[in-house]
Amino acid sequence: MVIEYAGIKFKNSFVVASGPASATVDQIKQAEDCGAAGVSAKLTFSKLPFKGKLRTYSVPGEVMIMPIDKRLEEDEGLELVRKAREQTSLVIFANMSDPGTDIDKWCDLAKKFEQAGAHIIETNFCCPNIGLAGYQLGKGVKPEFMVGGSIGQIPELSGEITRELKKAVNIPVVNKITPTSLSMGEVALACQKGGSDGIALFGGTSLAAPPVDIYNGGRPVYPLTENNSFGFISGPWVRLSTNKSVAQVAQSVDIPICGSGGISNWRDNVEMIMWGATLTSACTILMWEGFEVIKDIVEGTEKFMQEQGYSSYDEMRGLALQHLTTPDKIGWLEGTAVVDEDKCIGCGKCLKPAHCDAIELKDGTAYVNPNKCVACSVCAVLCPVQAIEIKELK
Repeated sequence: MVIEYAGIKFKNSFVVASGPASATVDQIKQAEDCGAAGVSAKLTFSKLPFKGKLRTYSVPGEVMIMPIDKRLEEDEGLELVRKAREQTSLVIFANMSDPGTDIDKWCDLAKKFEQAGAHIIETNFCCPNIGLAGYQLGKGVKPEFMVGGSIGQIPELSGEITRELKKAVNIPVVNKITPTSLSMGEVALACQKGGSDGIALFGGTSLAAPPVDIYNGGRPVYPLTENNSFGFISGPWVRLSTNKSVAQVAQSVDIPICGSGGISNWRDNVEMIMWGATLTSACTILMWEGFEVIKDIVEGTEKFMQEQGYSSYDEMRGLALQHLTTPDKIGWLEGTAVVDEDKCIGCGKCLKPAHCDAIELKDGTAYVNPNKCVACSVCAVLCPVQAIEIKELK
């Protein structure tokens, strides 16, 4: 099912996000073999602010925090894009950044990526590990660190860089924006006014502090590091926050969105599209489970679409937005939890919620007092045998 983003056709909705899984041409080739429609190459600078090596705090299936990673020098990034174009048929995004106060360097690097064969320039107004961590630690931002997420805090600067890049290159320019701005919608709109062809976003909380070794004076749990730092947070923990960010931006701009942050399976993928994403993207799940998960995401999504009667991604995109409103307008129905006595095993887990006094055990079976039950549904998800259902009171 062909999909269009930033004026370019993609064979499906999934793109490998810029990160540790898109740093070599061999990785990009594996992504193609496993069904990806595109790849955003590893972040490239014309001049690196500082060098780094990948370190992580990682809990597979839950969360990953990265305080530092390797970034590509200009020659490395250009060669990667050049080889990716020569050796694959994927749509290649050139993820790039430079000090925000020197827009000429942005334009120069973008022109070089266009010559190297990039299909799309992806401005990195997102990465928090360079300038943003210092800013949030109260250390300020050095001019040479005014990159990535630091730029994405400033709508006017984001829009101005976009405007100049559109003059400099003939290929699409999309902007990857940060969730730590006061309003992602405002930043996205500034980019659109600057001529952006699309928005890419990571929608999680961006930065997090990792656990520490409480038995060793609070030293870092990052392996082979001497100090701690806030780190980029990713994985399933940020997925619901990303859905919120996609929905917020989708209601602010008319250009297409690529949503990234927390996708692990086809269902996550479908949900993000229904919140308004045209393309979806992931990296962390690939770092845990390998490129093979791409096939499951793509095939699972398209199988779901066929089963549900969707003939295109367009028919599914943004469906959740029609049901989105403010808390005062949600509307709620009277209801109660109902226990299936044949399923109930009398384990007592439904009695645990501290806010609830509506359930008790009678002769080893849970009983709900409908006059006390507020139908919050907490007991239903706690039940290990799915013996509790929330039903509307007619």
